[in-house]
Amino acid sequence: RIPGGGVASTSWPGSITGMTRLRRIVLLVVPALVPGCGDGSPTAAAIPIGALHVTAAAESLYVADSIALTAVVSAPSGEPLTDRTIAWTSSTPATIPVGPSGVVQVLAPGSAWIIAQADSVRDSVRLKGLARVARIAISPRTLVLLQQYSTTLSATVFDAANAPISGR
Repeated sequence: RIPGGGVASTSWPGSITGMTRLRRIVLLVVPALVPGCGDGSPTAAAIPIGALHVTAAAESLYVADSIALTAVVSAPSGEPLTDRTIAWTSSTPATIPVGPSGVVQVLAPGSAWIIAQADSVRDSVRLKGLARVARIAISPRTLVLLQQYSTTLSATVFDAANAPISGR
């Protein structure tokens, strides 16, 4: 109802039109300024991201293994924001690529930073890809020791392609 005896009509979203005896009044309603779905809560875009936290169940994986990473987006208040899209990237996709849902698979030995981004907020986790041990060679192969003597043995670790694995 319009003051002065007028009548109003609405069309949502869009405008409210009112008529009085002297003038016609048109009010435009901009949906982006209207909170939430009419429930008084702010829209998703109105809540800024306070933090993004990425976790991995393991930091070291063997070649051919895969795991799903977890990314939690939260508001400045700490409340989880479950409606945000997360973009995933790998610093070395030839070694440890990441899919659009955060699943990584180790293709070769090496390491990679896996980065998650929601809006302009980023977090990352470092993963290491390890070669599986196929065999271990002990040197010397044969040894005769007299009682109360000792010696040092060495071990070389090899992968499935019979290449030595260093650092183990």
